[in-house]
Amino acid sequence: MPWLLERTLHSTLQERLSLDTRVESIRFNPFSFTLQISELNVHERDGTRLAGLSGLLVNFELSSLFRWALSFDELHLTRPHLAVDLLPGGNTFATLAQRWQASADTTVAAVETDSRDSSPPRLYIGDLQLTGGTLTFTDHRRTEPFAIEIGPIDLAIADLSTLPETSGTQQVIVRSEEGTEISWTGTLSLNPIRSEGRVRLLGSYPPIVYRYLKDQLPFALDGGAADLRLHYLFAVSGQSGVELILDEISGSLTDLLVSEQDGAPIGRLGRYEMVGGALHWPKNSVRIDALHFTDVELDVIRREDSSLNLIPAAAASEQTLEAASPEPAAAVTPAPGVSEQTSEPWDIAIDRIVLNLSRLAFRDRSVADAGVETTVDLTLSGITNQPGTPIGIESRMQLASGGTVDLNGSANLLPEIDVDLALAAVDLALMPAQPYLSGFANVGIGGGTIGLKGRIRSGTVGSFQYQGAFTLNDLILNDQIRKEILLSISGLGIDELQVSPDALEVSHLQIDAPYARIEIARDGSSNIQRTLIDQPDPPTAATAATESERAPVEKSQAEAEAYAVTIGGIGISDASARFTDLSLPLPFEASIAGLAGRVSALSSSSRTPAELEFEGRVNDWGQVTVSGALRPWAPKDLTDIAVKFRNVDLPAVSPYTIKFAGREIATGRTDLDLTYALQNGHVNGANRLVIRDLTLGTKVEHPDAMNLPLDLAVALLKNSEGVIDLDIPVQGSLDDPEFSYGGAVLKVFGNLIVKLVASPFRLLGALVGMEGEDFGEVVFAAGRSDLSPPEQEKVRKLAVALAQRPQLKLVAPGLAVQPADGQALARREIEKEIATRLAAQSGSATAAVDGALLGERRQRVIESLYLEAGITPVPDELRGSFLRTDEAGKQNFDGLAYSAAMTRALIDSRPAARAALIGLAEDRANAVVVALRDAGIGEDRISRSETRVIESGKPATIELEVVAD
Repeated sequence: MPWLLERTLHSTLQERLSLDTRVESIRFNPFSFTLQISELNVHERDGTRLAGLSGLLVNFELSSLFRWALSFDELHLTRPHLAVDLLPGGNTFATLAQRWQASADTTVAAVETDSRDSSPPRLYIGDLQLTGGTLTFTDHRRTEPFAIEIGPIDLAIADLSTLPETSGTQQVIVRSEEGTEISWTGTLSLNPIRSEGRVRLLGSYPPIVYRYLKDQLPFALDGGAADLRLHYLFAVSGQSGVELILDEISGSLTDLLVSEQDGAPIGRLGRYEMVGGALHWPKNSVRIDALHFTDVELDVIRREDSSLNLIPAAAASEQTLEAASPEPAAAVTPAPGVSEQTSEPWDIAIDRIVLNLSRLAFRDRSVADAGVETTVDLTLSGITNQPGTPIGIESRMQLASGGTVDLNGSANLLPEIDVDLALAAVDLALMPAQPYLSGFANVGIGGGTIGLKGRIRSGTVGSFQYQGAFTLNDLILNDQIRKEILLSISGLGIDELQVSPDALEVSHLQIDAPYARIEIARDGSSNIQRTLIDQPDPPTAATAATESERAPVEKSQAEAEAYAVTIGGIGISDASARFTDLSLPLPFEASIAGLAGRVSALSSSSRTPAELEFEGRVNDWGQVTVSGALRPWAPKDLTDIAVKFRNVDLPAVSPYTIKFAGREIATGRTDLDLTYALQNGHVNGANRLVIRDLTLGTKVEHPDAMNLPLDLAVALLKNSEGVIDLDIPVQGSLDDPEFSYGGAVLKVFGNLIVKLVASPFRLLGALVGMEGEDFGEVVFAAGRSDLSPPEQEKVRKLAVALAQRPQLKLVAPGLAVQPADGQALARREIEKEIATRLAAQSGSATAAVDGALLGERRQRVIESLYLEAGITPVPDELRGSFLRTDEAGKQNFDGLAYSAAMTRALIDSRPAARAALIGLAEDRANAVVVALRDAGIGEDRISRSETRVIESGKPATIELEVVAD
């Protein structure tokens, strides 16, 4: 029998499977009915060992005859070995099956079996033992072949039987070269199939999994000591089908390390523990009392390309699972006698999950030095996949940088996400945001914490909203270039804040003690501009997405514009600012302190403007108030804001007057009312400037200064109380790129000064109700220096106006005009000579001589003067020109016209002497001075300028000149 068995084994394996078989010995004892095989090995033709064993003992029992079953008292396998290889085209067993099928004898008739007999073959083994077995598994489909040896495998089964209602016991221990161990004890029945017992897994399994899947996994697993225990029941029956029950499941996994392929750590699991687990199939229920994750460390890294180190790992795991998933299997027909089972939905319930993250570190490599570290304690209770069942959540985060975050409440995940969580964030430090701020500005966070206290609730599908309070305390932003505070806020509080994906609602925003530092450098740039860091230019249209790709962006922009914002009001207390302007000839510095006020309710969905009221202190004794209304989301449509400065010390603003007009301010205080009125983009501002006790200082050269006669302008503008009161209107359109509000104010002010100095008497006339252009002109009759009654009234009113401008002086020039004044003086001189000669002839200007009339005597005197002057034509020739013939033909002589013609000729021949004209000019200036003095103007405010004689012009009009004292 041994010889026959060995030959049959050799020939069958060689002919049918192309395998070589080597057997050291085969012995059979016919008396004890035992079979022993020693050192049986099966090899491939190339010598590769496929299977084998050191010893096989089969002890047959004669009781088989009585049981009507194949019975063995003993079946012992010593150090059995099996090699399983997975190849790109299949595996070891598939290859052997193909060989067997190919070598089948087609002439052999198929053995017919009775499909109606579903009973298993009758078999009984009293003692089945497998000692020191090994299994070599090699997967050649990997980039680097995976190989593992499992063993020793020890198995002991007592009373293994396929006889009905017969069960035995089994004990299995499987170990691996990595030190893992599986122990299995329990009972086993094969007819019907039923097994119950306990299973325990020990050892470090994660490294084995990693070695096998490392081609697909971007992370590495190391360590991880596992200890899993469970009780099981597996049964197959014709009535209930297949049943699997796992209960009393408990297990732990300790010291598992997860890292990237390059060794960078991802996380560490200090200890995982499962308590009270159970699974029942086909009821499809899973119950777990508790899952504990203790002393967990996790390193989350945002790479330079903005990807996370965890996400590629998860993606790769999904790809691995997809690659490893077999093709959908064909429908399985239940075994004969086993009823077909219907699948029920899974019912999963976990009473509690407790997570202790002893360190959760986030590092952002896309931003230098960015990161945050925290601890997390999280407890989830009542976890289930049943719709409408809330999950309890209790969590606390303790940030290493400072602050805690508590999140407690419930969350319902099915049929849709529905959360209700209480959020309490206390003293969260802003310092971790520094690296992100440093990418945009050279600004350092010197301090600051935020706080939240409220609730997070689910809103519409896929959206959430926060409702509660918000605080910001002790914020300090430092200018890292100037090494000084740029902005600070003592406190910012919101009593009720509601944030949702489509709206922001704030009950009231209170800001306490905000401070800002503003500085203008010599080149005109501000300290805020200098802190900003240039950013890369945005993509051009050529590199932008296609129209279809841009559509979502355009949609998101439209949605952003539709975002509704409502603020119940804004309050500011004790605000301050420090302003420095180094671009001026003299450094300028001013401070605003104690600014407080409010802004009324405002909303992006309402056209009702927000009202604002503020009041503060400027420098030591000045005051500023701000009031008005505006639409914050459309300020160009409607803005009406009035800014009022009171009692501002003017010497402090000397740097600006130097740049504007080249003059310092020695003394003075001002009140300034600025009105910013915008409607539909059009500016219509009315600004009022009131200056008290203004004294100009020295002149300072500045290239941008306007050449303005400020001394005279100030004297013209100051009233009797030393006050300057000006209205400066400003108009323009914000759509005009050339329009600047500040530039418009300066332009209007400059034009005002120029016009004022060019026409000072217009201002003086306006003070007394006389705005005519001739208010500064005194008109004299030709050749005369006396003031006519209208001119006397004008001079008196001028004196009244001067009384209201005590810093003004008047200069009265002397003026005479050729030929008007010269002819008048010559006529006066000739008339005087005529009168003198007439008086000499008769002793009386009215006496008659030789019986002649006065007109005839005057004519003879004029003729004598005419002849003495040697004027041509002579009188006899001239007479003929004045003979007239009447209607009757009688000639008449026109003596009056004859005398007038000779008088005109005498005047033309005798121009007034320059001395006489100068004297007339001086008399006229004296007449104006006397009239002003008589009207109450002191002589110290009146002066005479150099007299002038001009060669042409209308009758003398003296233009008075206004000068500043």
